[in-house]
Amino acid sequence: MIIPNTFEIYLSNTNHLACANCCFLWKPEVRVSLDHTQVLDAINALDLTRVEMVSFVGKDPFLLGAQLVELVRHARNRGFSIKIVTNAYFAINLAAAQSHLAPLAEAGISELSMDWDDSCEKFTPLDRIKNLFTVARNYPNIITSIAM
Repeated sequence: MIIPNTFEIYLSNTNHLACANCCFLWKPEVRVSLDHTQVLDAINALDLTRVEMVSFVGKDPFLLGAQLVELVRHARNRGFSIKIVTNAYFAINLAAAQSHLAPLAEAGISELSMDWDDSCEKFTPLDRIKNLFTVARNYPNIITSIAM
């Protein structure tokens, strides 16, 4: 029997970018997000003896702002480690990267994965990935990865 230890939550199908490689469901004109209360209920229903990590994904979780911080804090308070997958659209400079990451670091994220490839470069220059990666390295409790 396979029992996964990570629970991924696709918070939204809304994608502010229009990269060529993204699934047809992830486009700027799509405005579908999970209900905040339902996400909290799902986190509350997770079995702590089987699930170790909650991963927030979905084109891009940082679009949720303070709601994402609340979700991270809630899942962390339940005892889960937390991963967020982002395309770093917001990291136009180091200060912007810091202002977006700091509240989530304080809320307890464990891992930050930056998703980027050459089809994204038109919308999110590689420098934004570099900015977020540079800032994230200031937080020794956050594991960083870049998926290319």
